[in-house]
Order: sequence, then structure tokens, then C-alpha cells
Amino acid sequence: MRRRRTRSRGEEPVHEEKNPFMKTRTRSRGEEPIHEEKNPFTKTRTRSRGEEPVHGEKNPFTGTRTRSRGEEPVHEEKNPFTRTRTRSRGEEPVHEDKNPFTRTRTRARGEEPVHEEKNPCTRRRTRSRGEEPVHEEKNPFTRRRTRLRGEEPVLEEKNPFMRRRTRS
Repeated sequence: MRRRRTRSRGEEPVHEEKNPFMKTRTRSRGEEPIHEEKNPFTKTRTRSRGEEPVHGEKNPFTGTRTRSRGEEPVHEEKNPFTRTRTRSRGEEPVHEDKNPFTRTRTRARGEEPVHEEKNPCTRRRTRSRGEEPVHEEKNPFTRRRTRLRGEEPVLEEKNPFMRRRTRS
């Protein structure tokens, strides 16, 4: 194995000297990186301190462009996790905006649910606040109709625990 020369104390490294681990040249103290110098992990150029990212520069993890500090997201920019557009701060959701988990539209703040909107868990319509249950609505646990508040039980209604007719 070829032995390399040891630098004397205070001697600056020479351009031809290589770092055996990185196989790249060691920069002198205070020397700025050069444009052609690559980062061996991301294969991209190291930016100088304080240099803003360039529009064509990509983030190797998401494959999207790095925004400059304070720059607002653009409409075409996608969120790689949900594949939907990131809304600007304070922007209200649009009607076409879908929730990727329930595949239903996100309601705007304060908007009441619509009759056609379904609850994905029970597949039933969500009642508006303060709305009373309707006679045709069933309780999915007992498969019986929910009585209105203050309504008396009917003779035909059975108590599944007692197996006897309920007295009115």
C-alpha cells in the first residue's frame, strides 16, 4: 500500500490531495464549493451558504422543486402523499376537493351537511344539528327504529333482553 505524505503543521492541503473516504478533494478552510462539485449522496450540487435554490433544482426525495423561503405553493404543485394540491394558508376548500380517506367532499367551515351526503361508516345520511330522527331510520345495532324524544313504545315493539311484550 502506498503511504501518503503527512502535512506539516499549518500547511494547507494541495488540490491534488484526495480524501480516501470520499474520493473528492478536501477544500481549504473558508473555500466555497465549486459548481461542478457534487454531493455523493444526492448527486446534486452543494449550494453556497445563503444561495437560494434554482427553479430547475429538484428535491431527490419527492421529485418536486424546492420552494424559496416565503414562496407560496403553486396550483400545479402536488402533495406526494395524497396526490392533491396544497391549499394556500387561509384558502377555503373547493367543492371538487376530495378527502382521500372517505372519498367525500370536504365541507367549507360552517357549511351544513347535504341530504345526499353519506356517512361512510354507517352509509346513512348525516342529520343536521338539532334535526330529529325520521321514522324510517333504523338503529344498526338492534335493527329497530329509533323512537322520537318523548314517544311511547308501541305494543308490537319487543325488548330483545326480556323477550316479552313491552307494556304501554
